Amino acid sequence: MKRFQQLKPTIEQKAYARKFTRKSIELVGCNKEESDREEGIFYGFLGETIVADIFEQQRPLPKNKKDEGFDLLYNGAKIDVKVRTGYAIPKEDYYVSFYAKQAKKSKADYLLYLLFNPEKEVFYVAGIMSVKGFLNFAKLYKKGDSIKGMNGQLLFKVKDESEEQYRVCIKDLAECELFPKEKVLRY
Repeated sequence: MKRFQQLKPTIEQKAYARKFTRKSIELVGCNKEESDREEGIFYGFLGETIVADIFEQQRPLPKNKKDEGFDLLYNGAKIDVKVRTGYAIPKEDYYVSFYAKQAKKSKADYLLYLLFNPEKEVFYVAGIMSVKGFLNFAKLYKKGDSIKGMNGQLLFKVKDESEEQYRVCIKDLAECELFPKEKVLRY
């Protein structure tokens, strides 16, 4: 599959993800002021829903405080769908991340990265990598480290352990051969 293939959510998929975003927020206790967090949860649910539909797997359900550590099971492989939001046209030299805190409890075999553009309402398939490969290949940014953008400008400084993360360039992810191509064409 070509990198950055576009997946456009249907009205029904958006309604499903919105409903379960609200339910998930009720379960974990997110307040109304955390609208950015709510949108992030929604985009994650929406990406997981589209991927589950493509693989003909069970859609995500509201999550309480106990996370399974992966989002879907396909042909025996546990896949964690990661969604990054942005408005720029995706490029292969952009980076994706995996929080170190999540990595410690992950039960996934693979990380599947989708990039979501809220303005265009489209997901771009960035690629996939085994968790083991990601952790071995990626650079770990710890407390006190600076993370810079493509142009060398400071994006942010890792303030504490909750922000520690592994980062890898999109071009180093495998293109998604796992996707059943004939099903993706529906989107």
